[in-house]
Amino acid sequence: MSNNPMKLQITDKVHWRKNHPEEGCIKHINVINGNIIHYWFETDQDVILNSVDNDLLETVLNETGLHLKPFNVIMDLSSVREITSNYKHSIANLLYNWKPPLRTVGLFNVGRSIRILVESLAAVVPQNMQFILAESYDEVLEKVISGRKDFNILENRNEDDQIKHRFLESVAKLTWLNMLEEPVPVPSLDNKYYPYFRLLEEVRNDLVTRENEKKNEYMEMKKEFEGRIAHMNIKMNAQAELNKKTTQQQEKVILELKSVISCHETELSRLSRSFTEKMTALRKLLEHIQSIEIETRQKKKMLGLCQSLLETEEIEKNLQNGLSETESAFILSLQNRHPNLNQRELKISLLVRKNYDTEEIGHSLGITKRGMESIRYRLHKKLGLGKHQSIKAYLSRFNLAD
Repeated sequence: MSNNPMKLQITDKVHWRKNHPEEGCIKHINVINGNIIHYWFETDQDVILNSVDNDLLETVLNETGLHLKPFNVIMDLSSVREITSNYKHSIANLLYNWKPPLRTVGLFNVGRSIRILVESLAAVVPQNMQFILAESYDEVLEKVISGRKDFNILENRNEDDQIKHRFLESVAKLTWLNMLEEPVPVPSLDNKYYPYFRLLEEVRNDLVTRENEKKNEYMEMKKEFEGRIAHMNIKMNAQAELNKKTTQQQEKVILELKSVISCHETELSRLSRSFTEKMTALRKLLEHIQSIEIETRQKKKMLGLCQSLLETEEIEKNLQNGLSETESAFILSLQNRHPNLNQRELKISLLVRKNYDTEEIGHSLGITKRGMESIRYRLHKKLGLGKHQSIKAYLSRFNLAD
């Protein structure tokens, strides 16, 4: 930043700066005389400009009230040796689209490596904007404050300057502003600069052709993807319809199962009432036999029969009401260790473990004494027991954790 001998009102704040380690600099802004935005770069190396920092500019404008009126920008480019394409497009956007619009842009200490780029920028600034290219801080300030024009009107320049201006303007429009639809102003065939403008126009035509090819490719890709999306929508709709039908079928099955469950619950309720009635009748019969005077031996036999029927009904009730967690674990463990056992043999094994004798089990399952003997014989072999080993002893000691 250059020293300024003029008496100026300078506003500077600590947060009006932004560190850019990738660019190797810290960007500073201060405000001169209330309406001149001054940019400079704190660095000890050459800088490659890549970003405009619109957010930093907006902060300064909002805090100074300049966001409501036209303002001026000056920038010290003494440390800048290169400007990226991204920065060029950002600058073009700032020049043409910033609201409120810039009144003046002044650049000073411009190095040779970027001077032609700066002159190209000057060639495309909007007509209502003043562009100043100065050698120093003092010079650019004097021109901004005085409002003195820096560039003469194009028509008043010599022919070479006019040609140079138009060439730079055309290049900038093709690159910075992407204005491919605007033809290059090619001079007459006998003009010494004709080949350069003619070549530039050919470049523009090539760029237009490529741009149109890209647009056509984009439209083809868009059409293809729209077709794919339409196809996917059809498939998704078909799948949704299938899912809807499947859901309806499942709901129908659920209703049918609920109906079956309801019937089973009704049947279980009926069986429970029937069981209760049977048990009540058997107990009354047992009490009646105990109260009547009959031959002792006969009475004992009748009482034993009634007691056996009561026990059989109790066993059947327990089996119908389902197994406890411990009983289910026993059945599962026994089945895992002896997968050759059928369901009836598993049920008999459970009853044996619960200390029911052969006769009680036979009554409960409707199996004759001879049939039970045959089942116990096969069960003995399937359990892999020795000749003198007891099924009851084995099942009583059966370890569920094994």
